[in-house]
Amino acid sequence: MLQFRVSKGFSLLVVLIFLQIFAIMSLYGLTTVGIIIKMNQDNWQRDITISQARNILFSLTAVDDLNCTIPITSPSILSKQPLSWWQQTACGGNSAGNQYYYVVEALGRNACSAVNDDEHLYLADYYRVTVLFSSIRLQGTYVKASNEIPSCHTLHYAITGYQMWREI
Repeated sequence: MLQFRVSKGFSLLVVLIFLQIFAIMSLYGLTTVGIIIKMNQDNWQRDITISQARNILFSLTAVDDLNCTIPITSPSILSKQPLSWWQQTACGGNSAGNQYYYVVEALGRNACSAVNDDEHLYLADYYRVTVLFSSIRLQGTYVKASNEIPSCHTLHYAITGYQMWREI
């Protein structure tokens, strides 16, 4: 005959310990997934804000009409300016209910850079436009045709409009 031994609850204790381990591992997994979702949501919101700021930057194309010209300033200095400086110094606008500010820096003319405008060659005027939208600061270099004819023998050509943009 088989003899049965009484385990006195040892099996139950082992099963409960394994259930606790699985519960803790499941809780850890759910917490990790929650953190990842939150980080992705923050990144997605930041991408949307950068896209809106870029649209604002690209809409500021009539640099002659922009009267918020400041002296050439280092991007690191502009990136550290508080909101109060932007409110006092910069021009402002409103995009879909969100306030933004911008400044324009005249970078000058390049004597050997030509812009083809209406089949005539003109010197290129360079401007740097900086936009503060929400907490995002974007900066772009804008080229437009001047009213002077180039006199340099070795010309390089520029295209009017924004040449580049970056976040500062």
